[in-house]
Amino acid sequence: AVFGLRNSPFTKHYFESSSDVEIWDQFTHSFDLHNLHCKCMLDSVVIDHNLKTITPVDLKTTSGSYSDFKYSALKYRYDLQAHLYTLGLTDFISSKGPEYKDYTIKPFRFVVSSKTGFETPHVYVMNPISFLNKINEHTSSTYRNLYEILVNFSKHSKSSDFVHDIE
Repeated sequence: AVFGLRNSPFTKHYFESSSDVEIWDQFTHSFDLHNLHCKCMLDSVVIDHNLKTITPVDLKTTSGSYSDFKYSALKYRYDLQAHLYTLGLTDFISSKGPEYKDYTIKPFRFVVSSKTGFETPHVYVMNPISFLNKINEHTSSTYRNLYEILVNFSKHSKSSDFVHDIE
């Protein structure tokens, strides 16, 4: 899987640094969001100093078909991960002062590799908010967004009651 990721024309640029491209592997950052302490750990952050872009990347593996990734993204709430990690990266970048003030954080990338190793890795670009809006338009269930979950968790934490709904 690693060989495929590092050699695929679709994914190798997420792992190759150069004079203009800096790669932060296993980037971690702690920050506060809605009065809760949060932590993010991105597999990779690609900083293109020439284009002034910052790309958050997370690696995923699949034993199934790549076409199943959208289902997995909803099942495992990758939209929440992408949203939280992007907010954490944004917080870190803003704390660096003027160093990155002209840089743009690009939409989150999930680089998906097959455990079978027979297929080329795929890259899924996710805008978490639009992903969730589309899901909620087309399902009978309504999935909560990151803000709603954090507020709900905060209420439960204050009451120490994680069993009952708190409004």
